[in-house]
Amino acid sequence: MSIGALVVGIFFGVLFVRRQNHLEDPLLDLSLFKIRVYRGAMMLGLLVGTITGGSLLLVNLQLQMVEGLSPLKTGLWLVPGAIGTLLAIGLSTGLARTIRPAFLMAGGLLVSAAGYVLLSQVPSDDSLVMVVIGSILINAGLGPAVALGYAMIVGAAPPEKTGSASALSETSGEFGLAAGIAILGSIGTFVYRDELSVPAELSGEAATAARESIANAMAVAQELPDPVAGDLIGSARDAFTSGLNVVGALAAVLFIALAALAWQWFKHMPPTAEAESGGTDSGSEGAPSDDAAETAAQPQPVASTTAEPGPVRS
Repeated sequence: MSIGALVVGIFFGVLFVRRQNHLEDPLLDLSLFKIRVYRGAMMLGLLVGTITGGSLLLVNLQLQMVEGLSPLKTGLWLVPGAIGTLLAIGLSTGLARTIRPAFLMAGGLLVSAAGYVLLSQVPSDDSLVMVVIGSILINAGLGPAVALGYAMIVGAAPPEKTGSASALSETSGEFGLAAGIAILGSIGTFVYRDELSVPAELSGEAATAARESIANAMAVAQELPDPVAGDLIGSARDAFTSGLNVVGALAAVLFIALAALAWQWFKHMPPTAEAESGGTDSGSEGAPSDDAAETAAQPQPVASTTAEPGPVRS
């Protein structure tokens, strides 16, 4: 059934794209992807959203299921990360006037990578401090990529296509978050099921339910006598934390790669103050239309916020 749905989806997706290519005023303007800066910023935003979407969901669950915090307390502990993003957005926008955007974006992504390294080392007990610090680093590091990347996307598009460029950026971001939850969430779940040790006293049905998710394991434990319940809860918390560790390590490697890509894609772009004064970059490559778009795409001060996955009720 799932394979059939995938085939049908791909079929209609191809039809949609073909139709858009022949419309004078398309809903999905694929010609925008011919602009190098737009293409690079869109791809970077999609990949960043994919990684952060899945990993921060696991952070929410770690605080609730492993640390035992309520959804409200979990949300409050994640507020510093959101504040870090806002501060980084404002700081990076100002610094971009004198520092190349590529340097700021790559540096920010390396800061996020450091946060993921922390998540890869989180223990299953007393993990609150490491998780919160990791979350702050991850979110603060995203600031330059969010602010400068969005400005590049909007600035690179022709004036008459700015709305389409912005809408496509928002859509790709949402798709990235959903894909990240599906992909990295599946990796975390796979590790959880592989690492979980179910007490021998559990029946087949209860054991199967416990292996489905840590939330199910906690629910099953409530119906067990204390010694067995304690063993199941401890094993479930250890297994889930192992999944978070694996995802954190994978995300750290990917963010280091994204930092290298951000530098490679945008290193030819000068600081915004230089661009505003009419400065040019002899290192620019590409078609004349790309050069014009790169000049227009210099990041300007923007008011932008990021949505961090909120507390999850199990």
